Amino acid sequence: MKTTCQKSNSRLVMQKPLYFIGITLLLLSGCTGLKTLNKGEKLYSGAEIHYKGKGKKSLKGKVEAELEEVIEKPVPNEKLLVSRPKLWLYRIAGTPKKEKGFKYWMKNKLGSPPVLSTEADPERASLLLENRLANNGYFAAKVDYELLQHPKTMGVRYWAELQNPYYLDSIYFPEGDTPLIQAIQEQKKESSLEPGSMYNLTGLKYERARIEAALKEQGYYFFHQEYLLFKVDSTVGDKRMHVYLDLKEEIPEKAKHPYTIRNIYVYLDQNRNSLPEGQDTLKIDQYYFFEGRRKVKPKALIHNILLSPGETYSGLAFQRTLKRLNALDIYKFVNVSFEETGSGAQLDMHIELLLNPKRSLQMEFNYVTKSNNYTGPFVSITQSNRNLFSGMENLSLRLRSGFETQWGQEQNNQTSYELGLEGEIRFPKAFLPLVLGEQRSRRYLAQSRLKAGVTLLNRPRYFKTASFDVSFGYRWWTTERNSFSFDPVAVNYIRLLEAHEGLDSLLQVNKQLEDQVGNQMILGNRFVFTYNTPFTPKDLTYFYWNVDIEMAGNLMYLGDKIFGGRTASEGGPRNALGVPYVQYAKVSNEFRFYKRLSKNSLWVNRLFVGVGYPYGNSELIPYAKQYFVGGANSIRAFVARQVGPGSFLAQNLQENQVFLDQTGDIRLELNTEWRFPVFSYLKGALFVDAGNVWLVRKDELRKGEGVFSMDRFYKELAVGAGFGLRLDVEFFVLRLDWAFPLMIPYLPEGERWVGGEVNPLKKEWRQKNLLFNLAIGYPF
Repeated sequence: MKTTCQKSNSRLVMQKPLYFIGITLLLLSGCTGLKTLNKGEKLYSGAEIHYKGKGKKSLKGKVEAELEEVIEKPVPNEKLLVSRPKLWLYRIAGTPKKEKGFKYWMKNKLGSPPVLSTEADPERASLLLENRLANNGYFAAKVDYELLQHPKTMGVRYWAELQNPYYLDSIYFPEGDTPLIQAIQEQKKESSLEPGSMYNLTGLKYERARIEAALKEQGYYFFHQEYLLFKVDSTVGDKRMHVYLDLKEEIPEKAKHPYTIRNIYVYLDQNRNSLPEGQDTLKIDQYYFFEGRRKVKPKALIHNILLSPGETYSGLAFQRTLKRLNALDIYKFVNVSFEETGSGAQLDMHIELLLNPKRSLQMEFNYVTKSNNYTGPFVSITQSNRNLFSGMENLSLRLRSGFETQWGQEQNNQTSYELGLEGEIRFPKAFLPLVLGEQRSRRYLAQSRLKAGVTLLNRPRYFKTASFDVSFGYRWWTTERNSFSFDPVAVNYIRLLEAHEGLDSLLQVNKQLEDQVGNQMILGNRFVFTYNTPFTPKDLTYFYWNVDIEMAGNLMYLGDKIFGGRTASEGGPRNALGVPYVQYAKVSNEFRFYKRLSKNSLWVNRLFVGVGYPYGNSELIPYAKQYFVGGANSIRAFVARQVGPGSFLAQNLQENQVFLDQTGDIRLELNTEWRFPVFSYLKGALFVDAGNVWLVRKDELRKGEGVFSMDRFYKELAVGAGFGLRLDVEFFVLRLDWAFPLMIPYLPEGERWVGGEVNPLKKEWRQKNLLFNLAIGYPF
């Protein structure tokens, strides 16, 4: 009898989602948009392409992607399961009487008109496909098609028959003794065309553009790639061909000569073509400055102009000048042009600069709710002042304030708060030539940064601290892919203003906590290297690598050794300015790899490996420098700072330790995510996250748990999975992620894998395991 009841309940449970699915499909079927079609009309359902023939095996992914671009238009109406909601909205909106209002907005913003089968042109598409195949070496390709007819829709299936492609045999450059031809001949050794490679029209175009860029670097400002002509000879046999690069006979005389820069004219908040009568001009050497009401120091501008009077024109220096001027963040419009002087092969350079508003104000607001019943707002206000000293300096002042109050508790004085003020000034050059060298300082985009701040932090029943920060450093870019940051000086002084009874009780349990919340001095330096590849809609892959190295306390320790230092007590830490100073080393590595699976689908991966080690004068890394996992941008199935270290379970601690977050000295994290389109601006994601933090030394409070070990770290990984929805409107991304644990590291061994218990249809499981994350922007 009991068994029968269980089966009946199981059947009832299974029927509920089936009823829901059935009702959902029934509702969606009414939104297909097919019922509103006129007689004889059919919706276009899209196209597909299939390949056959000898050349099918040699077909490459890039060629297939190029062919897919041909048949992707017209774009069919978007579908959600069996429905076409945007088409349905377009139809029910009717014909709005005015070009505004709700109906107009629904019809033209939310809805989309029907894409009919008559908009497809398979004949033209077949010819385009044959053309694209010929451009990639398949000269004898033949494309046919068939119409996929249905009562209310029509699609197209293309068949491409491929013969073996043609390959390059020999590449010949023009011959002659003129300076221009000799300059072209010098480029043969750098040619991107290789004998034995498959014929590709895009490759030939790239080679012409490469030669043009190389000639412009030698001063040939007026030379254009259209003056170069490729000819091919396919009579060699065996699907091979000779390629001949020729220079067209009739090209402008000015394209045959390299040019130098004569004068440079700079217009500050001025229109070059309508200068006021009697406009004052400031002349420095061969630089001429036309200034408006707002001033910019000429020497600061000259430092960022990488072409100089008397020098040969350089295309690379021109591009870098544009990028540097735009990167200064004080100009909203930058235009650079060149004119012939009429006297020899010389150019005048004209730079028009329109300044941004001098001041701007930005405000951020967040509301935080924590699992320990603390809740409250956080506000940040930033004021920026551009071109502060007329030398293109940028000053930003940031005031941040937030408080948290614990609700539902009988204790009084449970409001914590944080109040901070931070200032940063950025200079558009590296002040010390020894960092880059004077020539490299001009060649590379560089900044000097000076930061200072103070933070007041109050934790009721525990402590109140004041933190003072000062740092000075540099950032520079050597290429579009490589950037460096170096802070030779970074000082952080933390002062314990008040210590309450709750903190005293914690220190009795674990004396090491004093290193985290007591008076301390951090004097260190930091080096960051970042490498990232371009990622445009045409790029199939993207790679990002960031390495962050921090060192602290070594200079002070060396001073102690040389001059003799004092300790706070016998056997205690050494002091600086009356407080213990911190010593540690920390190295963090983050790798990201993106793979484009289709035009709108991405496979995204991230690996983070970080290690911090306290030594010398410190037993623990300062709290602010420790690692943690969990939360909306980490392992999303776990709350931030509530996992680890290792298999440690925080509930085993005393009840009054609510402010001691779960952090560590080592962090290992791996994330993988598939991002795909759902509907219009709505995107979807499926993801898996794994990782944890560990300690490098045993901790009294945690009774030795959480120390990293090669023998068991993989058994202590927190693993979660989930799905997400993202409202992506280009300039703003609202992200909603639902995640659940697959492996819980703090459970007893043998019970940590909980993937077999996943049951989203069960309310009790959802309440216990499903974690909702709301965030702005993508996690990585």
